[in-house]
Amino acid sequence: MLREVATGQDPHNLCGQVRRIESLPNMDAELLGHSLLVDESAYDVVPGMLLTPSDSGDSVSQPVILAAMESLQQLAPAADPSEA
Repeated sequence: MLREVATGQDPHNLCGQVRRIESLPNMDAELLGHSLLVDESAYDVVPGMLLTPSDSGDSVSQPVILAAMESLQQLAPAADPSEA
């Protein structure tokens, strides 16, 4: 989470944190584009992926990784052009 934008306070101590999307229902939180709503708080967020290097010894080429990430990006909601 980048910052709390409704009050400027951070009552849930989420600023600077990375959260898995699966944890949001436990927090009674709702993700709406680049915003996260928790109770009366609204946070600016940067949606993304958290990756962990594999210790399996398997190697994947950079083009394969980029193709996989591009296919995931197509599933994401389009960015609001007014935010650019």
